[in-house]
Amino acid sequence: MVLSAGMARGAMEWAEILDEGLKSAGMEQVEFARQATAARRTSDQHAMHLAELVHALHGEPGQAEVRLAFRFPAVDAKLPADAALVRKGGALPAAGTELLRLALERRGLALALCRLAGTGVDIAKARDLLTGDARVKPAAFEWYLAQELDALSALYSPERQGQTARARLLLGEAAAALAASGDSPEARSLANKIGEKLKAVGQ
Repeated sequence: MVLSAGMARGAMEWAEILDEGLKSAGMEQVEFARQATAARRTSDQHAMHLAELVHALHGEPGQAEVRLAFRFPAVDAKLPADAALVRKGGALPAAGTELLRLALERRGLALALCRLAGTGVDIAKARDLLTGDARVKPAAFEWYLAQELDALSALYSPERQGQTARARLLLGEAAAALAASGDSPEARSLANKIGEKLKAVGQ
């Protein structure tokens, strides 16, 4: 679930960088648009996989704790320098573009792990906490999942893919995760936002 969330968020960020660069890309506009479409397709695949996994999780018996049985991978949360060039419409060689795409997917995973660990963007602290045998309460993990699913629902907004059925799917799973996360001011605020988004997509 964490891997799917991170890869989806990383691919979505890559698409948004390409969208921004498209405005100034000149003769490369078609290529920028093609790559942005491919990035959103990748993000969509990971987001749908995440939704499937979360749905399956909610169909299983509850656990006393969630074990995060993995070590922090070799990923970096820093935005690659070449991203600024692409944002301004600059084209990279094919090999450079592929390296940037992969770097942004790894950044997405790094930031997802930081969010899971509750360390903001402090990757060093997240690495210290996620040692291969970290354990969190189910409510904390559900809170993490709700935030990821809510953020990824933006992938299907009218100005992006406009796929309301998929937006409803992610928001529905986000609401289910949120309901299992316990009551707090933050949870109530997010619940209100999710409710408004669900109304906007016809549910």
